[in-house]
Amino acid sequence: MRSGQRAFTFESDAGDETIWTYADVDRQARGIAVAIAATARPGARVLLLCPPGPEFLAAFLGALYAGAVPVPAYPPASAKHVERIELILRDAQAEVIATTVKTRDRLVKWLHGEEGVAFRFLCVDDIDLGVASAWRMPDLTGDSLAFLQYTSGSTSAPRGVMVSHGNLMANLAMIAIAMDYDDQASMVSWLPMFHDMGLIGNVLEQLYIGARTTLISPQSFVQSPARWLRLLTKHRATHTGAPNFGYGLAVDRVTEEQKAGLDLSSLRVTYCGSEPIDARVMVAFAETYAPYGFPAGSFHACYGMAEATLMSTGNPVGAGSPILRVDADAIAHGRALLSDASTARALVGCGHSVYQQELRIVDPETQRVRPDGEVGEIWIRGPHITQGYWQRPDATTATFGARLSDGEGSYLRTGDLGFVHDGSLYVTGRRKEVIIVRGRKYYPQDLERAALASSDALGTAAAFSVTDTDGPEPVVLVCELTRHAVKTLDRDRVVAAIRDAVQSEFEIALSAVVLIRPATLPRTSSGKIRRLAARDAFRADTLETIHQWLASPPAATASGSAERADQLLQWLRAYAERRIDSRLIDERRTIPPYVVLDFGNHGLLGLQAPLEVGGQPLAP
Repeated sequence: MRSGQRAFTFESDAGDETIWTYADVDRQARGIAVAIAATARPGARVLLLCPPGPEFLAAFLGALYAGAVPVPAYPPASAKHVERIELILRDAQAEVIATTVKTRDRLVKWLHGEEGVAFRFLCVDDIDLGVASAWRMPDLTGDSLAFLQYTSGSTSAPRGVMVSHGNLMANLAMIAIAMDYDDQASMVSWLPMFHDMGLIGNVLEQLYIGARTTLISPQSFVQSPARWLRLLTKHRATHTGAPNFGYGLAVDRVTEEQKAGLDLSSLRVTYCGSEPIDARVMVAFAETYAPYGFPAGSFHACYGMAEATLMSTGNPVGAGSPILRVDADAIAHGRALLSDASTARALVGCGHSVYQQELRIVDPETQRVRPDGEVGEIWIRGPHITQGYWQRPDATTATFGARLSDGEGSYLRTGDLGFVHDGSLYVTGRRKEVIIVRGRKYYPQDLERAALASSDALGTAAAFSVTDTDGPEPVVLVCELTRHAVKTLDRDRVVAAIRDAVQSEFEIALSAVVLIRPATLPRTSSGKIRRLAARDAFRADTLETIHQWLASPPAATASGSAERADQLLQWLRAYAERRIDSRLIDERRTIPPYVVLDFGNHGLLGLQAPLEVGGQPLAP
């Protein structure tokens, strides 16, 4: 029995500790379950809007103990952030909102009077736990719905993934095998518990195996990434994990003084679960913390998604994660060819299929299996594949009912593209986000990488195609500025550097470059870039723009003017400089007055008559 063993240590932003034993966890869950059962029927959806910490964990487990269906979400910080909560509340048809007294007081004002929504508040920090003894085990099976995990919404509106108790138990067993967990493991986590990676991978997994976990809030980590590293040292952590940006912050924002005394040598698994994983970030973290005992072999690149409960692939523990350099042009055409060229794309191997899962790489158009080394859509099946999307039968059939060309199935279509090499999965990108220019495919993260490398004023970026945008190429780059760059920004120089970097590496002339305020690029709840949301915001002109450059030529009319002619000449010169050696341009030469300049995807294609710009004749 583990009743007296430490299960969770919650460390506040002030450094205070709250320790729960396994008996404490059970008592908290029973007490809240009795309160939920008194206000909601079995199977009712319970929306969790608790701040990160013990209240959230107690509310989630309490809902499970009650036979209800918890719906994890993050409490909005202000009324302007309540839109996602309203969407989930309506979609899930939640009967109860489990929260804290302080959070409830804000939510009452924001959610009051929502038409068509009927719910009750339950404050988990205001419950008499003395009723815990009245708890009774609910009638559940493996097919019973355990919880609704709303997707991050990186390429579509969030949808509720139906995770059954059987799905959850299967994936917890898979993770235990893949990440070499035992009851002596020690996890340190700052990941949000309302998201599947933090909830399942860093909390429920530890309960499943009987290990111990130390938790801090995501805000605490962002404010001081060094806190994460100090806790790894203090608790002799064996397991931890983060998405790309977490390791990036630990490299960029931890001072030499803060590193003093760190000892990361106890780590067995340091997983990175955001995809596609940035090889440069992993290498930088390993090199930065090697002097502090960090074992590079503990890096565990993995792949997963909410529709598969959580984890789908992972590398052998202790073996590290392979980095493969492939020819960028070949990968754009669907073939993974090894390359040592400077323009080669570095991809991180996400390992082998987890126990009891089958993974296929499939041509998304023909539904035929592709051989190793060829890019296709990632299809998977196994006992951890969830029951589908809540109240979306058509979407469930399309995503979860895929069959191969020979009729074999059903498989989950992940929407991700990738290939297998030496038994390891390499993820190349999201199918919906692929940019096609002149018939060639480009992955947005490649364009973003080139742009970000062009200037230290840039923090992150989103590349996307806008087919209804005028200009030589319908490709836009939205770049988030770093905080230190806002006041000293040389806008024209930064934009020119971005354009030149993308042009020289990919031969793409951008249609627009938008520089926006720090921390305003649309992201999912787990920190992934929402490129399609950024595209929609660009179209609607709702980005928090500091500077915007557009490649479209100036409009000209039949009336004409010397000013318009000068504008046209300036635009032509700027465009030509990206295509032609500037030494060959002679401004003293004039353009014949009755020709057409035909601008196509390849640039200046020909001269005809009469001269037109934007469909209008330009007067001589």
